[in-house]
Amino acid sequence: MTKKTVRIYDVAKAAGVSEATVSLALNHSPLVKQETRKAVEAAARKLGYTPNPYARRLVLQKSGMIGVVVPDIENVYYAALVKTLSAQIADSGYSLSIFISDNDPERERRAIRDMIGARVEGIVYVPINTPCDLSASRALLQSGGIPTVCVTTEAAGLPSVRCDLAAGMRALVAYLAAAGYRSLHYLTGPAGVYALDIRADALIQAAADAGLPRGSVTVQHLAAVDYDCACAAVAPRLGDLPDCFVCANDFMALGVVNTLTAHGIAVPQRAAVAGFDNSVFSRVSPVPITTVHQDIPELVRRTVRCLLHQIRPDSTEPPDSLCIPVQLIPRASTIRV
Repeated sequence: MTKKTVRIYDVAKAAGVSEATVSLALNHSPLVKQETRKAVEAAARKLGYTPNPYARRLVLQKSGMIGVVVPDIENVYYAALVKTLSAQIADSGYSLSIFISDNDPERERRAIRDMIGARVEGIVYVPINTPCDLSASRALLQSGGIPTVCVTTEAAGLPSVRCDLAAGMRALVAYLAAAGYRSLHYLTGPAGVYALDIRADALIQAAADAGLPRGSVTVQHLAAVDYDCACAAVAPRLGDLPDCFVCANDFMALGVVNTLTAHGIAVPQRAAVAGFDNSVFSRVSPVPITTVHQDIPELVRRTVRCLLHQIRPDSTEPPDSLCIPVQLIPRASTIRV
């Protein structure tokens, strides 16, 4: 025998109120008296009524959605960030809507407009990873009136949560200098990108602080921070190897290790390699790669906490900006035996 579906009409009839009152009561509206709300809740429990989440959102005039815009979902760093964010957003009772800017400023702005139009309740903003003026995107976010947190970088006027990239690079360079590496060649992406610039600046300053010889540290800006660009950049250096290639991420570092190995150059005996992020590429490399760990779960946890505070404020006032500590992970690619 098919079990009868309990409707809001049935709850209203059992509680002796209107259907509208049932909706308001189950959504804890201040318009409903406490004794009426208790009577409605008791009737709903007795009948086994389950509220329709979509109807609930209509009553509350809320979407139940959090939007996130990311530059690239194929990049393992962003993929891990979105995966972790999706789980934590779900635990908070919201759904996640993902927008990909593909490192295109106009697509980023279109995604922001779409999120505002969809009436998302909060926005996690991960800026594009190529040189551009982000002021138009920031202006859209600020004018939209939707709680927003900028992640991985800083954006004027918006709360931000990021990892301490400068501290990570300083720790890496200090470690390499102490291990006896005197010449470093840094492979990074285009200048004018916050997350890349802050690491390049920290590397140069840390090398000076460590007393490395003037001119022994070089920075090479590539078209992209990817495997192919890193491989292509190594080939011209095979006849004049630095003590260590330092890379802006582990995917690039894997390209360097594989290129050196393919040319019969032992890592780290003839040239060491270091990366950044502590992604899977640093562990699957034929020579495990020294790297800097970014704590993505903690980054996401603090991001969600900051965002939810804006959506439903508690008694504490979160800081405008949070910087998550990082950790140096030494591995075989820089350890000479």
